[in-house]
Amino acid sequence: MRSNAEQTSEHMRWFTGVPIGTNPLILLDMGISSVILWSLAVVLVILLQAFFGKSMSGAYIRSAVLFANYLVAFVVGAFLIVAFLLFPNHYVVLYRFDPEYAYSESMKGKRFSLRESMHWRPFQVNAIEKFKRNVTKKVQWSDVRCFQTMDTMHVIFLKGTKGTLMRIYCPDEHVYRQAVAYIQQREIKEIKK
Repeated sequence: MRSNAEQTSEHMRWFTGVPIGTNPLILLDMGISSVILWSLAVVLVILLQAFFGKSMSGAYIRSAVLFANYLVAFVVGAFLIVAFLLFPNHYVVLYRFDPEYAYSESMKGKRFSLRESMHWRPFQVNAIEKFKRNVTKKVQWSDVRCFQTMDTMHVIFLKGTKGTLMRIYCPDEHVYRQAVAYIQQREIKEIKK
């Protein structure tokens, strides 16, 4: 499949498939969120038991840990159901760079077999003409302080004063290099790893 990127001197546009359950970046986010959720659940349950109970024993701590384990298992299970059953391990994103902003529109793509959608980094998809539900995001170039690249994943992170403003997934090396060049033309500083 050839690259579906369209570029003029002022605009750039492309569609890309983004894996969910096999995407290292999403799995890292999920792992960090699970650790935070587990820790908060343990602390909250121990505090509630200490506040309402008369004394603290090992049984209270064991029950707090058990509750946190079940809570994290439920959240991870829900993630797996959504990632592999509802969204067969991918969604499609339309990216557009305009002179004023970077724009992304996430949508559910056409159904692939699970085997076809087993990717660990973004992949090429055909343009989607009609779609029902989507999530859009605009980031003004003036809000972007710097950007960071992840060459192995073909991902660009637009960073602002409070962290990452947008993750930009590119389906191949060609589109990735075009996107990096476009951002560099905006005179935005690149952070090296």
